Amino acid sequence: MTRFLKQLLVLALVPAALCVSLCGLILWHSGELAGPQAVVERTLSESDVISELNFWGNDYTTWYKTYMTKHHKASVLVLGNSRVMQIRECMMPGADFYNAGGAIAYLSHYSSFLNGLSDDELPEVLVLTLDSYFFIYQWNYREEAEKDWTAAYTEIDPLHALTIVARRIGSGAIKPLQILRSDKRYIGLPACARGSGFSADGSYNYGTSAEQIDLTFMDSMGRMTVGGTRFERADYIDWDTMSQLDQLLTLCDEKGIQVVAFMPPYAPTVYHAMVDSGWYGYLDYAFPAVSEIFAAHPGHVVFDFTYMPDTTDEMYLDGFHGGDVVYAMMLKQMVQAGVLTDYTSVEILDELIASARNPRVIDPPAA
Repeated sequence: MTRFLKQLLVLALVPAALCVSLCGLILWHSGELAGPQAVVERTLSESDVISELNFWGNDYTTWYKTYMTKHHKASVLVLGNSRVMQIRECMMPGADFYNAGGAIAYLSHYSSFLNGLSDDELPEVLVLTLDSYFFIYQWNYREEAEKDWTAAYTEIDPLHALTIVARRIGSGAIKPLQILRSDKRYIGLPACARGSGFSADGSYNYGTSAEQIDLTFMDSMGRMTVGGTRFERADYIDWDTMSQLDQLLTLCDEKGIQVVAFMPPYAPTVYHAMVDSGWYGYLDYAFPAVSEIFAAHPGHVVFDFTYMPDTTDEMYLDGFHGGDVVYAMMLKQMVQAGVLTDYTSVEILDELIASARNPRVIDPPAA
């Protein structure tokens, strides 16, 4: 009986051991275990790296983008949240460029981010997104009292990571052979699984998720239904945010930085749903109020792309993220208005738009 129990125990433990070993191999092969510093080193030495770590805490992206911004000392810095990450170096080939999109979540973060840079790390031109919801209380009341841009990432919890990987394998979200056969230029599980992550220029690749999209925009419509997660409802803007914007532009005046700002677009169907709902009255007030602040600071410019009637739903990754083509079109309008002309041209942007792989994805020209 004792021998039988031992054999039964072995039979029970072997599959578990194999599962743990497989999950550990996936974490190792994907580069998750190597950590953020390894990502930085490879990104700086290999221009084709695409990285997105999954298990290093919420501060990882902020830390990574801050580190890379300090390293690059770019003359043109793109700064904001995920709604600015589609601006790519190939769209402004005349610029010493870096995209720090993902480092910012609230309007006040811009000033604190810039104050964390030394004089030689500051850009000459700051391209930033002013999301319309930045200017409502319903979004800003959650803002952190202080933002520490030097805060390190949270170390990976191996047991937690193994558990998550096992669950995703079980659900079919992770295909082990796909991860183990992935290109060496991919670092992190999302990169290995979908080809998604940050390029060396800081812009974001959506990988296979940009190949097919949900044209019903179920996620955005659901957010509207509950009135949350960037679709908070408000009739009016929070006028206190205008003083934050004024302080930002004053800071840039003092530091000799030119600001090129824009309000990013919603997919046409989503925009019309927001307007028709009657829940987003602040959309009528945000840009006029922002324009008034910019008018008091000559040399800085702001564009309103909240609704772009010359775009179609197919050109958006989801309800509130335009694809590469949308952002190339935005830059083209800026150039036609006489902005950023030292760094790009209508001809360059038209060529990129014409070469798009699909309505959302522009592949950078071969070096």
